Amino acid sequence: MGWREELDSIDEKLSRAPTVPLTDQVRVDKAYARAAVDALEASLPILNEERGEPTVIGAIATNLIELRRALTEAPQIPLTSQLRVDREAAYDLIDRLRAGIAPAAVKARFIAEGGPGEAALEPLGKVVVDAAQLRDLILGPRLMNFSRKVRFDALEANSLIGDLQSNLPDVESAVRAAGLATPGRAPVTETLERISGALRERTEAAPGRYAELRRREVSPLLDQLDDDLYALIHSAV
Repeated sequence: MGWREELDSIDEKLSRAPTVPLTDQVRVDKAYARAAVDALEASLPILNEERGEPTVIGAIATNLIELRRALTEAPQIPLTSQLRVDREAAYDLIDRLRAGIAPAAVKARFIAEGGPGEAALEPLGKVVVDAAQLRDLILGPRLMNFSRKVRFDALEANSLIGDLQSNLPDVESAVRAAGLATPGRAPVTETLERISGALRERTEAAPGRYAELRRREVSPLLDQLDDDLYALIHSAV
């Protein structure tokens, strides 16, 4: 599996893991935790800029080390092979890795092929971070994603959508300049317009800074945005 699939697998495992009563912790098998992090590390497509050798660099390495600690060095449940893992802390590290790996991986690929790696990194990083912030703003913390409706700051959401739209041309140009295949920014732009349209309908119906949407309406749109960005950016890696 690729690095995204490895992260998704760990994410799903944590979401399904039995909880420790009266805590935010979950029970995770120690052998699974070690194997999962090893598989994730082996899947990372990051290159050392000086030697061109496979290695993990920068903040990605730090977050990977912290994830390994969170999963494999958690307190052990007596008389079992299971660990008490802080799920919220692990989720946070998984999200940081998702946001950091993509732009760094594309940068490494561009550098390896003589392309504009440094120029590509800034817009790539911005769209990944802005998309993650938009999801968190609208849906809220993952451990509290059970309400049927979501209420959020519509002005801030529209600002993030605007930032995404303004950075997409630079992302597309950087990917194309490296000679890498990409479906272009049109699918991302279309999905952002659908999200913006849903916000506009609600704010027109109930004017104000905050908007309220049904989770089942907006969550699929945010999932589609993630998929569209994946196709635009990750096709390069």
